[in-house]
Amino acid sequence: MWFRRDLRLADNPALLSAASDATDARVVPLFVLDPALWRPAGPARRAYLAASLTDLGNRVGGLVLRRGEPVEEVVAVARAARATAVHIAEDFGPYGRQRDHDVEAALARHDIVLVRTGSPYAVAPGRVVNKNRDAYRMFTPYSRTWREHGWPAPPMPPRRVSWMRPLKSDDLDDAPAPGNLRLPAAGEWAAHRRWREFIEQRLDSYGTTRDRADLDSTSRMSAHLKWGEIHPRTLLADLGRQRSEGAATYRTELAWQADPQEELIAAGTGVDACVANVPPTWQSQRALSGRGVRRCRAGTRPRCCRGRGGRRRPGRGRRRATRCW
Repeated sequence: MWFRRDLRLADNPALLSAASDATDARVVPLFVLDPALWRPAGPARRAYLAASLTDLGNRVGGLVLRRGEPVEEVVAVARAARATAVHIAEDFGPYGRQRDHDVEAALARHDIVLVRTGSPYAVAPGRVVNKNRDAYRMFTPYSRTWREHGWPAPPMPPRRVSWMRPLKSDDLDDAPAPGNLRLPAAGEWAAHRRWREFIEQRLDSYGTTRDRADLDSTSRMSAHLKWGEIHPRTLLADLGRQRSEGAATYRTELAWQADPQEELIAAGTGVDACVANVPPTWQSQRALSGRGVRRCRAGTRPRCCRGRGGRRRPGRGRRRATRCW
């Protein structure tokens, strides 16, 4: 199991697939520190990722952490484990797709298959299209079709996994948070605790207070969602049991998580995107695509920008919030 943006055990279809396909449920918990993503990352992102990996490692008895090019490290670990398959959640970003394609080709030379199961999104990008089978140009009809498409219920964790470690794990570099910055608690359990607290204390008023920068009214789930410590499908299942205006608003906000990727597929890498809720790989696209990604002011909500081709964002012209949801 090659973990990437799915640092959790619950609601993880790729992990379920790996456990069910493996002999005696023997699974290697692999994470590769890719230099292409680690080097350009800021100290806060590195610190949070290190904490999240530590949490996941504690829950599985230790990750197989490898540092280097994924095409080399994934193949080396798979061969050492005598694996017949490497399981992943599908990545839809330009860099991630090319990386996975290269890894898949390298694995195939050793008769090992790359199995894609699930994605970081409630509805995988490319599935929400209009009657002409084209990507939507406006968010409102997109979000309506997104809701109508629906999503499956969150699956339970695998009943039994025998974690194995065929190769020595590299050390995780010390990644302290910069200055006096206080990062949120990382990890799957921390994500569920924060989500439960938000539902109980702030969800009902979220529809009217989410843009109030003077209030502590947001869910602060962005980092947990970014690294897949909790899946949007889990959040949507809980929201489905709520009847408040805040729950409906938050459900619409979750549609924004996949919407930038829909634009990426439809328009290539040269799309406008806010950094609040897009995958971390987008920040490295400037060097990889040659065209780059024009980013909005850090910390603004996704509604603050306007896509190319005249695509209008809901709420354009309203006061921009200073915190992401």
